[in-house]
Amino acid sequence: DLTTLCREAEPIAAAGADLFDVPDNPGANVGRDAAVTAARLQDVLKVPSFGHKAVTHANLLQLHSGLLGAWDLGLRAILAVTGDAPAMGPLGSLAQRVTDLKSSVELLRLIRQLRQGEMINGEAIADPPDFCAGATIGRPAPAQLSWLKKKIDAGAEFVFSQPVFTVEELRRLLDAAV
Repeated sequence: DLTTLCREAEPIAAAGADLFDVPDNPGANVGRDAAVTAARLQDVLKVPSFGHKAVTHANLLQLHSGLLGAWDLGLRAILAVTGDAPAMGPLGSLAQRVTDLKSSVELLRLIRQLRQGEMINGEAIADPPDFCAGATIGRPAPAQLSWLKKKIDAGAEFVFSQPVFTVEELRRLLDAAV
């Protein structure tokens, strides 16, 4: 429950955590909504927090509503991810991959459009969310670096990577992000 989660995160906040990053159904497992969890952590612990938003888990209606709701909850950043295939998780025989948006690149474009005050269909919205949009990268391999460039072109303003263990990998990652 969120009360326990916040209590268990208190020592991390007290130790100087800069932010909390909340995944969206990792491994296609059921969990608390990432935006709701991030907002609660932020409100209770006074540490900036953001949630991931996965396109494989929500249709366009829910993506729009979820993003607007995350803004209303006080979140100011979103990490756009494609998401794990529902077949990986415990509801795999019941849950289906949603394909309204196919990738995190398309979600980043949607976030940019919302920031400009309109939904994907061009309809205007009041109080557009001004999220800082983020993206992910796996290893700094050529295919991943090419995909990262697409994410940056689509509006990614920050990038989370898998752990980088060599200076050479770090340089490749930094060169791609510039």
